[in-house]
Amino acid sequence: MNAALVLLASGAVGWAVVLVREDGGGDRATAASPARTVTVGKGPVTATVEADGTLEAASTATADFVTTGTVTAVHVKVGDVVAAGKVLAEVDPAAAKRALALANADLAVADDALAGAVAAATGTTAAANQVTRAKLAVDDAQAAVTGTKLLAPTRPGP
Repeated sequence: MNAALVLLASGAVGWAVVLVREDGGGDRATAASPARTVTVGKGPVTATVEADGTLEAASTATADFVTTGTVTAVHVKVGDVVAAGKVLAEVDPAAAKRALALANADLAVADDALAGAVAAATGTTAAANQVTRAKLAVDDAQAAVTGTKLLAPTRPGP
């Protein structure tokens, strides 16, 4: 029985030696995936992200000319960031300036008519009403001249 035990022990040692020589001294997992050494360094990191969706502006506003006419100048281009109140574009002001001159002339005539009615001590109500209408026409004409310049809105729209 001792001989059988010695034989069994010798066989086990022999088998172990064979296995160690096949592995090169390591286990089978290490032999299947050899270790790799890499030097750490600095460099750019590039990442690309793709997504589907809809972009919306954080705020939008509309701007319209007060006066109709031919656009004669555009002071911004697509993508520009503009401050509130900046002139974006201009319309030819000639017609609006002529309307303002005519309104001022009508006001002068109405003022003369009112002065004549007061001097003659006749009814001044109609002449006073004419002056009021002429002043309103001057205000509207002045707004039209001012409206020939399209300004960036001062507050965002809805």
